[in-house]
Amino acid sequence: MTSNITPAAGEPQAADWGGLRWSEWQDFDEAHRGHVIPATPGLYRFRAWGEPGLLYIGESGDAGGRRARLDDLARGRKRHPASFYLNWRAAGLAKRPHRGHYAAPYMRQCEDAGCHIEVSWALEEHPEKKARRTVEAQLIQLHREIMGVDPPVQHGGRGVTAYLEKRRANRA
Repeated sequence: MTSNITPAAGEPQAADWGGLRWSEWQDFDEAHRGHVIPATPGLYRFRAWGEPGLLYIGESGDAGGRRARLDDLARGRKRHPASFYLNWRAAGLAKRPHRGHYAAPYMRQCEDAGCHIEVSWALEEHPEKKARRTVEAQLIQLHREIMGVDPPVQHGGRGVTAYLEKRRANRA
């Protein structure tokens, strides 16, 4: 596996984005329940159906691969409302509750705002941790160059509020 991403690859939702071959987009809940997400190390991405750009780009290693990592995300976003995870101090909890995947409450915020979440994964396996993380960082940078922003759920959900505000304004 090379860590060289094709910088000229345009649309982040394309089947060949970044010079990688990506699976077809699938409803996240159906892909999770149907166990079609590979249990191998590699890259994955999320989008809100009908919206430009991506919500999140991620990677996962050997221990159950992408399937296990995204199982954690699927369960975490359904277990509690986003506010439970994001406002734990205000709720008087001594420590942050376990949420599985850090992106879970931010994905839940998007879903609560009406986003239909879909997932796609790189068809190639990416077994080497350092190379996989390098490719993930390159894809995030490529998304930033193309879309002008990082995927909103990236970096601890820093862009979710602005994304949802822009989405509301565009629908009004």
